[in-house]
Order: sequence, then C-alpha cells, then structure tokens
Amino acid sequence: MDGRSSYILTIPDERGRTGTYNLPITKGDTVQICRPTAGSDQMTRSIQVSLTGTITVNVSETPVFVVPISNTNKDSTPDLSLLQVYPNPSADYIELFLENSSLAPLEVSVYSMSGQRINRMSMSKMGRVLRTQLDVSILPQGTYLLEVHQGQARAVKKLSKLNINWANRFVSQ
Repeated sequence: MDGRSSYILTIPDERGRTGTYNLPITKGDTVQICRPTAGSDQMTRSIQVSLTGTITVNVSETPVFVVPISNTNKDSTPDLSLLQVYPNPSADYIELFLENSSLAPLEVSVYSMSGQRINRMSMSKMGRVLRTQLDVSILPQGTYLLEVHQGQARAVKKLSKLNINWANRFVSQ
C-alpha cells in the first residue's frame, strides 16, 4: 500500500451486533470503503473524504475494508486533468465535473475569444467530486474559454454556445 495503512474493521462475536467506529484519517485525505456483498463476488465501494480528521464507519461481523486512496499534501498542486465540461456545445447549461482529492475552492471564469472576462464565480468543493451546473443561456452564440483555478492548478476548456430556436426545429406536416 505504498507505506500507507489499510484497515479491516469488524465486530467478531457472531451475535449480529452492529456499531460505529471513528477512524482517524487526516483531514482532507480520501479513503475507499469496501463492503462484501452477499451472493456476489464484487464489493460495494464508496469514497469518503475526511472533512474533520475522522471518518465514521458502520461495522458488523462482516468485515469492512478501508483503503487510503490519496494523502493530502499541502504543497502539492491539485490535479485538474479529470475536469469535464458537458454538453459541449450547449444552449442552456453546462455541467462542470471534477474529481480529485483537493478540497480547495474553485475559481471559474468565462472569457470571450477576445480575452474579455464575462463572468467569474467561486465554488466550494466539499468532497472528492464536484458536480455543478452553470447557466450559459444568457451568453450570445459563439466560442468561449472556461478557465478553472484550484489552488495553483489551472485548466482551460473551450466552450461552444449555441442559440437554438425551438420553433424552427419542428417542421409541420
């Protein structure tokens, strides 16, 4: 595990008891929680980010496996390589999707192709995944640049805005 601890949590008394365990995980670190699924050779997996320095895990006689995915390094630059913007082109809204281990807030700006900033907004990121919609319906048809900053990281995506006249899309018979 690259020198990192992994955990197996269980109540081993076979009496059907359940409980909770507060696992100390460094604030900002991400873990994967794996639970065996009855009748399947696959485990149910979930991702959790430690927001307070502990993660609460429900346990029973069935083992729960907790595996670190990433360690927060305050000196590292957040990874924006998984940033997705869709649908593109769009007429009404775009979905902004980012998955990384950083909890740093995002600064999102929309620029015209001439470099004029049209809009700027800040977004909080409370977990490993950020998914939000941005309204682009007020923008004129054209091509724009969407710039995303998270800490020292920067990503730029091209955005095409369409104006669709729905009345002309349907041809009467």
